[in-house]
Amino acid sequence: MTIVVVSLLFINILFIASMMSGLIKTINNQVIDYQYGNIVIEPTKESESDNYIKQANQTLNDIRSIPGVIGAVEHYKEGVKITYDQKKEGTNVKDFSGYLYSVIPSEESNVLKINSKIVSGRYLEDGDRGKILLGREISGGFEATLERASLGGVRVGDEVYVYYPNGISRKYTVAGIFATKSFLADAQAYVTKDEMEDVLGQHDLADEIIVKTATMGDENKYISKIENVLEQKLKLYIWSDFLGALSTVTNSFDFVKLIFYAIGLAVSGASIFIIIYIDLLNQKKQIGILKAIGMESKTIVISYVLQAFFYGLMGVILGRFLLEYAISPYFLKHPLELPIGYISLNIESLDLMRTEISMVVVSLIAGFIPSVQIARKNILDSIFK
Repeated sequence: MTIVVVSLLFINILFIASMMSGLIKTINNQVIDYQYGNIVIEPTKESESDNYIKQANQTLNDIRSIPGVIGAVEHYKEGVKITYDQKKEGTNVKDFSGYLYSVIPSEESNVLKINSKIVSGRYLEDGDRGKILLGREISGGFEATLERASLGGVRVGDEVYVYYPNGISRKYTVAGIFATKSFLADAQAYVTKDEMEDVLGQHDLADEIIVKTATMGDENKYISKIENVLEQKLKLYIWSDFLGALSTVTNSFDFVKLIFYAIGLAVSGASIFIIIYIDLLNQKKQIGILKAIGMESKTIVISYVLQAFFYGLMGVILGRFLLEYAISPYFLKHPLELPIGYISLNIESLDLMRTEISMVVVSLIAGFIPSVQIARKNILDSIFK
């Protein structure tokens, strides 16, 4: 029973910490998967001639040739106004101002995963003209969080007008609507690169290049490699530079996680101490008998410390087994659905290691203190009191 209780306390410490880590991971993944990839490349805009990335196709090929780069895509990015006249009477026209991006649909999925979040209609296809893909915060509906600022319920097949900064306006048919649960990503719209270049009258330029790398956390290493292949002076950023206000949110979650972890560790540590302490007190008579037959106090203390160590170690092993092979797989298969995304457990190796060490150390202390106290008592007190 002691081992089971220790295992449950072990799980209790890591469950809340892992859930908070899962929340932070979800926010970070949304930024990487739906908006910025791992690295964003932008023009310096130090002069009018540096407003775009030039020779975008060649630049993309150079970046894609770097080992460890999974994919790279180019975007035109225009601040536009999108309008929707549901009744086509011109009396209740809804509008939304946001960013419209150009994509090459067959390449985009190598870097960003918008194509996997279509909730109505379809994703764009190469060669699409006169088609637009809208996020749910623009279309409205589909549980959009900015419903009042949206176009009020655009559906697939409806027609919207897009007004570009250069004065050109185009009518588009809505091909699809996507919902990533990131309100920033869902406030974006997409057309094909061919469509955007036709409107802008440009070719082989880009406002940004998004790069996806094989690993996360070593983006600066890739930035150095990318800078070596660039022929134009450009600005390079890692995804976390674009977190903005979200960085405050993730930092707050990280702080809350540490608080929960510390409280959980203290409560669980105290609980383990009490459980093992009571368990040894119940064996007071047995310790007295051992002393009566000639066993040294030192040997008795060591034996009970080892017993407490066994309780702690087995509890940690059982708790880790349940966490890794039962609880964590369940939440991976059935993540919690929150307004900001799907949350599952993210067990960090550092949390796991320090929890294991803490639990074993507490168990040793819990075994040492009562065994010393009991071993110091005289034989008669140990047996009869």
